[in-house]
Order: sequence, then structure tokens, then C-alpha cells
Amino acid sequence: MSTNPQPTKQSRWGGFLQQAIAGVESRLDTILADQDEEDGVKDVDKGGKPPPQPSLPAPMSFAKSVSPAPARSPSTTRANDRLQERLARAMAKRESATGSPISPTETLSRATSPLPGHNHRTSLDSVTAGGDTSAMRYDSASMSSSPIPRSSQDIQPPPRTSNDIRLDADEKPNGSHIEDDQRETSPSGDGHVISRAVENSVPKIGVTEPTETSTDDYEEAMAQMRADHEMSELRWQEELHAYVERIDALQSKLKYLAKEAAESAKNAAASAEAGSLEKKLLEKDEQIANLMEEGQKLSKTELDHRATIKKLRQSIAESAKSQAETKKRLEKVEKDLVNAEDRASQAEIAERKALERLNSVSKAEKQLETATAEREASNATITDLKSQLARAVSRAEAAERKARMEATEAEKRQIAELRDDLSSAKIEREISEEKLRREIRDLKEGIEREKERARIREIELRGEQSVLESKMESLRSRAEEVSSSATGESHAKLLRQIEVLQTQYAVASENWHGIEGSLIARLTAVETERDELERREGDLRRKAREASLKAKKVEGELENSRAVIQEIERNLEASKQEIQNLTRKLTKAENDFLVVKQDLAKQKEAELTLIQRLEEERARWQELARRPSSPFLQEPPTGSPITFNRKQMAGPDPTRPMSDRALSRRSSSIPPALFSELTTPPYQNHFSPTNSNPQQPRITPSHEFSGDLTHAQTYEPEEYFNGMSTPVTPSAQGTHTHTHHSRGVNDIISVSTVAAGPSVQVVERMSTTIRRLESERAAFKDEIVRLTAQRDEARQEVVELMREVEEKRKCDQRIQELEATVEQLDQRYQTTLEMLGEKSELVEELKADISDLKKIYRELVDSTMK
Repeated sequence: MSTNPQPTKQSRWGGFLQQAIAGVESRLDTILADQDEEDGVKDVDKGGKPPPQPSLPAPMSFAKSVSPAPARSPSTTRANDRLQERLARAMAKRESATGSPISPTETLSRATSPLPGHNHRTSLDSVTAGGDTSAMRYDSASMSSSPIPRSSQDIQPPPRTSNDIRLDADEKPNGSHIEDDQRETSPSGDGHVISRAVENSVPKIGVTEPTETSTDDYEEAMAQMRADHEMSELRWQEELHAYVERIDALQSKLKYLAKEAAESAKNAAASAEAGSLEKKLLEKDEQIANLMEEGQKLSKTELDHRATIKKLRQSIAESAKSQAETKKRLEKVEKDLVNAEDRASQAEIAERKALERLNSVSKAEKQLETATAEREASNATITDLKSQLARAVSRAEAAERKARMEATEAEKRQIAELRDDLSSAKIEREISEEKLRREIRDLKEGIEREKERARIREIELRGEQSVLESKMESLRSRAEEVSSSATGESHAKLLRQIEVLQTQYAVASENWHGIEGSLIARLTAVETERDELERREGDLRRKAREASLKAKKVEGELENSRAVIQEIERNLEASKQEIQNLTRKLTKAENDFLVVKQDLAKQKEAELTLIQRLEEERARWQELARRPSSPFLQEPPTGSPITFNRKQMAGPDPTRPMSDRALSRRSSSIPPALFSELTTPPYQNHFSPTNSNPQQPRITPSHEFSGDLTHAQTYEPEEYFNGMSTPVTPSAQGTHTHTHHSRGVNDIISVSTVAAGPSVQVVERMSTTIRRLESERAAFKDEIVRLTAQRDEARQEVVELMREVEEKRKCDQRIQELEATVEQLDQRYQTTLEMLGEKSELVEELKADISDLKKIYRELVDSTMK
């Protein structure tokens, strides 16, 4: 009879739990129905595109194997699994479809709907429902940001345990938890915005287009972007700290509430009557509170693991994105490098062409200068030769002395310096080699000692690990044995012992990782020191090599200086001979100059006598013109002899026939004496039959006068222009004497001017040479203008080429910087990959531990519920 009440009480307790679970499931069904309606309406509004459902990563698939039970069973574990699974599905759909918080009215109405006969359990059910919804919202928000592609098996979210209640126990009905979730996702959004801003603000390097901005602008932009990035990172860190503080506050509040619930249940159980149903219910409530506290701890660890997984996935996505960007930039840089090489080759070709043009221009300028110098050398040679002679002799002697002295002193100094450098380099090399040998030996011994210590420490840690694993196995076996007895206190003790062992294992692993990191750091430091020593040794060898090369170079320069001194001596001898030749030319030129001066004085005297004779003849002919009985003056003359003579002196007549000009040219080639002898007989024969004898003595002085005139007019070209202001041109009187015999006085006067033919021809030749020289001068001026224009163009092209070369150098520097940055990014990528591998292994281990702990807790819960 005594054993019958116990099964009835247990069946009643199971019925109460089943009724509570049924009420929660009915409320979940209503939530799912309302959510499906809202999803359908929003899918129609958005054009029928279903939103992507959040999925968990593949490593969490161990929780997906649990399928919902087709009907309610007495097993509370399966009922809880089904409840948590449906809660997770509902909140995942809700978060992926709208992301909007639950309205306060709905949460209040659903939370306050009582179950018949169980009013004291409604608050706890509402708290569990709110905790599950908030936990699933956090999970869906964290999983939706992961970039891993989903498979068909990841559509169904995993079931949640009752340990996720702790997230939002103090959740307010105004929906502030959604704002916290949105703020949690904001740093990643800020990071993406910053990365996009950096990508948009980084200038694209291209050589094919002309660069409009300078490197200063790029540097300013990069500095601004770095400052913005640092500010955004600071802001993200502040927000992250604020969120962490809020999460810690919520966790502490949840712990406090759980403790209060456990204490209140414990006090109520103590105050209740022994063996009553109320006491049993309160004991079960106490157990549930303890289980909730344990679940809170597990959910905390699980959330930490998920946060680390989320961070790792974000880092993987960012590294993949940065790798793609670096590949694109590297391709662009390679294209720009090819374009820059093409432009450099074009610039080199243009530079060669410009140099050829400059050489041609310089040659033309040198030819022009030589032509002008040769034209002006005849006038400047006499005045400059004496001063050049003295200066050249003094300079040659001084240069010879100075060159010898400087060459000998420089050779002595260089030889002494090179010997000192060589000896010091040898001593330094020996000292450094000895020092390096000692350091290498010490470093090798230290490395061996460190390796031995690390090996011993590793053996000790492995032994500790094996001991801890054996303890863990023994405790696990004891926990299984104790679970068969189903005592609550032993369960708690075993759990505490498991936690202590886990903490000890974590501390041991952390110590081992710290020791390993210190050993690796010391090994890297030793390797860097070894590299530094090798670099120093290479520097010393290079310095010794450079010193030997300098010594060889100085010896070659010494030989070259000796050859230069010999060449200078030969040039000095040649210059001395040239100076002697110049002195002989100078004396000859001085003698010629004196002769020319004497001739000029004689010509001036003859000119004066000629002017006097002209005046006398003019006066004489004026007296003859006044006599009326003169047979020569019966016909009036057409022009006075003075004016006729002036017309003859004015210049050549362009209307004169060609025969007269030819006669004058032919007469210029005849010597003056022969010309006077040949011209006198026709005039005498002309006057002999028509004139009387008294005219004979007057004609004879005219012939003498003409002979003197021809002698006076045989000037050199320069002397002629200095002596006469107007050139005398040949006249046509040579023909007039044959055709006009009746003009007596004019014919006689014209006879006196015929003898000036040779000097006039010289003047004509000088005028033609002057005109030719003037035309050549004009042509030279045009050529100079053209050459200056070409020179300016060549200079402009050279300036442009220099600018292009400078731009190419800048592009090369920029390419080198980019290559260095790409290498740095590759190194960072490799390190991140290594860190990712290590963390993925750690995550796998943690997941395995979590799965084991979950299995243990499920077994414990099953055993306690049974």
C-alpha cells in the first residue's frame, strides 16, 4: 500500500510537465502561423524573392541530427528538443524575413496567456520563451554575416538547449534588444564602408595617361585615409567595449536572477511539508534552476565559440578580398610597368634624335662661328697676337709647373691613403671575423641548450597531459557510475571536478603555448643576429674589395696622368713653334702695314697735286672760253665742262650701250702707261687736220694730266674708299671722240677723264664683291635665325625628354614601393593563413569538447528526469 502513491505522484508530475510543454508548443504554433502570414505578405511586396535563410557552418552539424518527434512522448528530453527546434526555426524565419522586433503587445499577450491550473509556471515559461527567441535572434544575426556558402542540409537550424535563456532575461517590451543586435553588427559594416572608401580613394596608377596629380597629393590622400581608418577603428573599439560591458552586465543580472530563483525554490522547498506534492514541485523547480544555471554557463561558452568562429570567418573573407584586390592591383602595376618601359624606350629614341639634332646644330654653329671668325680674323689678328703670345708663354710655363706638382702630390696622397685604408680594412676584417666566429659559436651553444630545455619541457607537459587525460577518464567513469545512482549532490560534485580538470588542462596548454612562443621568439632573434653578422661580414668583404679596386684605379690614373703630362709637353712644344710662326707673321704684317702707310701718303700727295692741277686747268679753260676769236667756241656747248665732268664722276650711265661698257672693261685690263700711249694718237690725229698749230702745246699738257690721273687713280679698294668720297665711273667719251668731232672743248676735257678707266673697274669689282658679301651676310643671318630656332626647338625637346625621364624615375620608384607593399601583403596573408589553420584546429577541438559535454549533460538530464 505504501508503494502506490509514488507512481501516481510521478505520473501527475509528468502530466504537469506535458501540459506546460503543450501550452508552449501551442503558443509557438500561433507564432509560426503569424510569421508565415507576414512572410507571405512581404514576399509579395518584394516581388516574390524569398530572403536567404541563415545557416550554421558545417562543423556545427552534430546538432542537426536530432529530428523533431512526431508526437508528444513522456520523455522530457525529446519534448525539449522539439520545443527548442521549433523556437529556432521560428526566430530564424523571423530574423531573415524582416529583422524587425516583436511588438510589445504581441509579447505581452503571448507571455501572459495562462495555462489552466498552472498559474505559477507562466512567468517561467515566458522567460524561457523570451530567452530562446533572443538567443536565436543573436545566432541568426551572427550566422547571416558569415560568407560561407550554404548547402541544402543547412536550411534547418539546429535545436537550442535551455541554456540560452540567459541572454535576454531582463528584456524590456520596447524592443531595445534588437537595437543592441543591430549595433553589434555595425562594426563590420563600418569596416566594409572603410574598405570601400579606401579602395575608391586609392589612385590608379597608369603610365598611358598623363599624371595630373603629383606625389605630394597622393601622400596627403594616403595620410587622410590612414587618419580616417584609425578614427573608425577607435570608434569600433569603443562600441565593442560598450557592447561587451552591456553583455557582461546582462550576464551578471541573469546569474543573479538564477541564483535568486534557486534560493527562493530552495527556501520554499524547505518551508513546505515533507512528502507533499508542493515540496516535490519546489524541489524540481530547484533542480530546474540549477540546470538553468549550468545551461547558462554552457551557453556562454558556446556563444564565445560562435563569436570566435564569426571573427575567423570575417577575417577569412577580408583576407580573400584583400588578396583579390592585391592581385588586381598587381596586374595593373604590371600593365603600367610595360607601358612605362615602352614610353622609356620611346623617350630614349627621342633623346638620341634630339642629341643628333643638337650635334648637327652645334656643328652648324661651329661652322658659322668659324666662317665669321675667319672673316673677322684678318682685322683682329694684328692687335691680338702680341698679347696672346705673352699670355700663352706665361700660361704654358705655369700650367706645366702646376701640372707636374699637382700630379706628383696627388699621386703621393692617394698612394698613402690607399695604403692606410688597405691596412685598416685588413685589421678590421680580421677582428670582425674573429668576433663573428665567437658569436656564432656562442649562439650555436645557446640554441642547443634551448632545444634541450624545450625537449625536456615538452616531455614533462606531455606527461602532465596524459595524467590529466587519465584523470578525466576516471572521473568520466565515476560520473557514469554515479549517474546510475541518480543522486543530485554527486552530479554537482562530478561537474565541479570536471570543470576544475578543464581549467587545469587549459592552464597547462596555455603554459605550453607560452613556452613554445618564447622559444620560437628566441630562435628568431638568434637567426636575425646570425643574418646581421653575415651582412656585416659581407660589408667588410665589400669594403676590402672596394679598397683594392680603388688602389688599382689610382694606379691606372697615375699611368694616365703620366701620359697626359707627356701629351702636355708635346702640346707645349707645338705651341712654342706656333708662337714663333706667329711672331714671324707679325713682323711681316708690320712691314706690310708700313709699306701700305707709305703708299697711302704718296697717294694722298698725288691727290692733292691732282686737285691743284684740276683747278689750274679749270681756270685755264675758263680763260679760253672768254676769248671770242677761238674757233673752238663758235658753236655753243650743250653743257659746261664742269657739269659734264661732274656727270662723268657721278656714276655709270645705265642707258649706255654695251659696247662702251665692254670697251671700258677691256681698257681696265691695260696698264696705265700703255693706256695713255694708246689713247694719245687718235686725239692728236683728230685735232691735226682741223685745228691750228697753237693748240698743239695745250694738248700735250692734257696728255700729261691724263697720265698723272691714271697714276693717281690706281688705289687699293680700301684706300680708294678712304681717299675718294664718290667713285669715278667710266664715261662714253671714248666713242664720242669718233662720232662728234665738232665739240672741241668738251672733247678735250673728256680726253682727260678717259684714263680713269682701270680704277673705276676696280670700284665696280669692289661694289660687286660688296653686294655679294652683303647677300652672303643676309643669307648667314637667315641661316643663324633658322639655326637658333632649331636650337630652341631642340632645347625644348630635351627639356621635355628630361621631364619624361623624371616621370619615369618616379614611376619606377612607385612601382618598387608597390612591389614592397605586395610582398608585405603576401607575408601577412601567409601569416593569417597559418593563424587561421591553428585557430581552426583549436575550434575543432573545442567543438569536440562541447559535443562531449553536451552528451554528458543530456545523459545527466535524462537520468535526473527519469
